[in-house]
Amino acid sequence: MDLLATLYRGVKFAKVKDVQAYAARFLDPEHYPSYELEILWAGFRHKIAHQAHPNYVLDTKRENIKGRRRRIVWSVVSEDLKPALRLVKVDEQDSLSSPNPMVPWPVPYGYRITISPLRLQIDLRNSIYGPQGYLKWLEGNPAGRWDFAEAMLRFFPPKPTLPP
Repeated sequence: MDLLATLYRGVKFAKVKDVQAYAARFLDPEHYPSYELEILWAGFRHKIAHQAHPNYVLDTKRENIKGRRRRIVWSVVSEDLKPALRLVKVDEQDSLSSPNPMVPWPVPYGYRITISPLRLQIDLRNSIYGPQGYLKWLEGNPAGRWDFAEAMLRFFPPKPTLPP
């Protein structure tokens, strides 16, 4: 998703707004709302890209996610769950605590986001190759092809040639 947003926007490093723009154009906005994408970006992509384990409970205030403060626990499932990102309110009495050795004290949360990597993969593949997908869009959009080329040049700059 990060790479697709980068190519779509013609930038070297995508930001969450670029991912949201790609999703709004090529993914079902009902299944990929901006807020859930921001949670995915802050809680997972950012941590994993910088070699850290995602927090067991994501605090939206600490992660600078817009909107009211929420504490969100996450689950990653192997099933093809639709939508790929599902945020639900849970009993506010729930808390993560021991016997989990990584959480030495109770951490309350009020929401759970469930992520289906399989569904995410299917949806992203369809966002590229589908009838209204990114490749079709590139075919009919010279500005989009320019952004794609700009991003590729940033990834793979030409090697300087040395004079003979």
